[in-house]
Amino acid sequence: MNLYALSMACPRPQFRRSPLASLMRRVVGRSSTRSEIRESQAEVMLLLGDEPIRWLLATFDQRRRSLSDFGSRNEAYGRRHKVNFDGHRIEVVALAHPRQAAGLGGHSPEWRQLHETWTREVAPPLL
Repeated sequence: MNLYALSMACPRPQFRRSPLASLMRRVVGRSSTRSEIRESQAEVMLLLGDEPIRWLLATFDQRRRSLSDFGSRNEAYGRRHKVNFDGHRIEVVALAHPRQAAGLGGHSPEWRQLHETWTREVAPPLL
């Protein structure tokens, strides 16, 4: 807590885990969600930021639990990574969350720069 907040007699902040995270873990764990992904026969899955990686990808690929697990250098960021999803081979492209990529609010300049480079040099042939 900062000195200004103390001087104004502000109550101490209480941070609780987001109920959304708990809900997403339950939803992703449901066989219907997994079935939808399998039945879609998608060849590529885009994941935007750490939360979808933790909520979805980590349920079937324990090697990757965050965006940085895909690589935090230009050679790895935004590239296709092969994973097995319930016996189905799929490629995952993990990108920074849109707020990070746009530099909005609290963000990492490193992830923003990686995303800008990816947008200029890697994404155009994909689109």
